[in-house]
Amino acid sequence: MAESSFIPYELISEGGIVMWPIFFCSFVALAIVIDRLLFLRRASINTREFMETMRQVLRQNRIQEAIQICDETDAPIARLMKAGVLRLRGAYQDPSWRVTSRSLGGTS
Repeated sequence: MAESSFIPYELISEGGIVMWPIFFCSFVALAIVIDRLLFLRRASINTREFMETMRQVLRQNRIQEAIQICDETDAPIARLMKAGVLRLRGAYQDPSWRVTSRSLGGTS
């Protein structure tokens, strides 16, 4: 009767040539999982605090400061907010926005 516990090298050599690609793919998958876990850990911030800061800054129409806060924060929510703020800033600078805003009952 064969011994039931093998060392990893014995398992790979017993499996033949097919085991090497499986071993390589497993190693690559493990590296990707570790990379994503580190990325998510690094990207985690206090979202409520970030959004409250952004609300306060944007209510005071300090667009440039809002963009700077987004640049300093390394998180997906910050990149999303920056895109929105840049689009908002472009809308404010576009003369057609003023016409649309007035026609909808807004002020400019």
